[in-house]
Formats: sequence, structure tokens, C-alpha cells
Amino acid sequence: MEFGWNRISRFYHPVCAEQDLRDNPMAVEVGGFKIVLFRGQEGRIVAMPDRCPHRFTPLSMGRVNEQGNLECPYHGWSFDAQGQGLIPTMPESRKCKIDVLKSMTRNGVIWVGGPDAAPLEEFADPEYTFLGQFPVVFECPLHVALDNFSEDEHFPYVHQTFGWDREGAKEVEYEFEHDEQSTLNYYRGPIRKFPLMFLTGVKPGDISHNRFHTLFNPVRSTYESWVTCKSRQVNIGGHIKTTIFFVPNAANRTTLYSFVHARASDRKSAFFQKHFRSFILRFIKKEFEADGAFSSQLAHLPYALNGARLGKYDKPLVIHRRMLERIYLGES
Repeated sequence: MEFGWNRISRFYHPVCAEQDLRDNPMAVEVGGFKIVLFRGQEGRIVAMPDRCPHRFTPLSMGRVNEQGNLECPYHGWSFDAQGQGLIPTMPESRKCKIDVLKSMTRNGVIWVGGPDAAPLEEFADPEYTFLGQFPVVFECPLHVALDNFSEDEHFPYVHQTFGWDREGAKEVEYEFEHDEQSTLNYYRGPIRKFPLMFLTGVKPGDISHNRFHTLFNPVRSTYESWVTCKSRQVNIGGHIKTTIFFVPNAANRTTLYSFVHARASDRKSAFFQKHFRSFILRFIKKEFEADGAFSSQLAHLPYALNGARLGKYDKPLVIHRRMLERIYLGES
């Protein structure tokens, strides 16, 4: 299945941290389409195709000149924030132009969309505090990365700290529902030990809850995780809500941009979330990197599920493919 730029440019996609774009142009890629980012006058972020219309030289190899315009390194053609070009040997010409893409910043990340990209829906919850964001690169196609985040059955085998262990997997309860636009998975089972567990008040055997809502305009999934006491249904350690955007860079590369939010349930969880923010982010990122390392070994897996013997947790995989095609790619 091809997730080319022409089909997905209707949506904004996160492409890099805002702080990473400094004085020099930066190359990024979405749907196999190469894009250059640069800071024009007054530091304004500009995105355009990474290809000079003159001789197709990558503009990301160039520089931002004194006027705040992006200058091609080959023959000096330059382009302003509106895409108007200046040809040094033909300064009176107004026929040289380049398309300018839509760009914006949110939660410390630069987002890029095509000229007709629809506004990005707000994904932050006002009841939660933003902890931070990070990208993880998966060297595999979009469908392989998404499949990994469509079920929790792999927790005991791919992860060392998330969710439950092999014994706990026997006690997991599962619910699934969907509508025309999204899916909702809900897992709960006995939590295993994890680093600094004692600081959170969570004990082995308490119940780990993982509920995730997946949408396709663009492709993203919001995971809400919390723990309740085994003996009484009381929340321990607060809630963590992570929204993951799946960005297909190229045929075998997908970047997952994760935005982590937290909500405290008591004074102890409030203290932990405030003073161990960096630990929480590293903890989540490490587990996502484990997903990435494993999924990268599955890059060869076909898009079609024909012949696969699917289990009780695999219904989302089938439905997600239909929604990828109908909503994300705009196929009828």
C-alpha cells in the first residue's frame, strides 16, 4: 500500500522539534516527498519542496541569505517565504516561483501539510499537564508500526516493564469497539514490577489499565494508562496520556511522534509527575524504542492479512486497514 504525499498532504504531520531548526535549512520527508524547512525573516518557519525548480538541486543543501530567503547552492536562485524566486542573472524575471507548504508549531514540534491541509484537531486534554514529546524512528512501513500499536498481546514478550508478564497475560480482560471514524481498545491485567515502583505507591499485582483510541485524520492513537489497587478500585499513581502520531516518511521508515500528558490522582502521584518528569519520558521512550527495534525486523511483512490466523486481539488490524484506505488515503 502506497502512502504517498499527494494522498496524505490533506493532513498536517509532525516533522521535527522546533528547537532543531536553527540557522541552516533542514530536510525532512513525508510520504516519500522531500521537504525543506528554514527560518526566514524574523525567524518565521517556512516549508517548501526540497527541489529547486531550475535544475532540481536540493534546496536543503543551500543557505538562508541576508534577506531571509532560501538560496540554492548551485546557481544562487533564491526564494522568499511566499515562494517568489529571484534569479541572479535575470533579476527582473517574476516567472520563477515555488510552492509553499503550510506549516505551524504545536507542543514544541513543527508540523507540515499541503496547501489544502485541514486544521489539526486539538489533542491536548485541559485536565492533563503536558510533560514533553519525543520521536522514535521505526525502520518499517506504516502498517507494521501501526499493527504493533493496535494490540497489547505483545507486552510480555517485547517489553520489559510495560503492562503484565507472561503469567499475568492469562488474567487480562479485553474490550473492543469501533465506529465509522475510530477504534477503542481497553486492556486490564495484573501489573508487573517496574523501576521506581515504590515511589508511585503501585504494587505488583495491582491492575494495569491501558485504553487507546485510534483515529485516521491523520493517523494517531491516544493511549491512556493508569493503575488501580487490586483489593479496591482506587486509582494509584495518576494517569498518563500519550498521543502518538504515525508519520510515513518513506516505504520502510515511519516516525512516531509521541506527546505525553499526565494527571495526578493524589499528592504522591503529583510529586512523582512533577519531580520525575524526565524519568517518565525516558521510561516511555525506552519502551517505544523496544517496539521500534522489533518492528524494524518485520519490515518485510505484507500489507495484506490474507492467510493470517488472527486471534481475539487482532480484529483492530483488519479494521485499521479499512480506515487507512478510506479515511487517511481518501479511497472509497
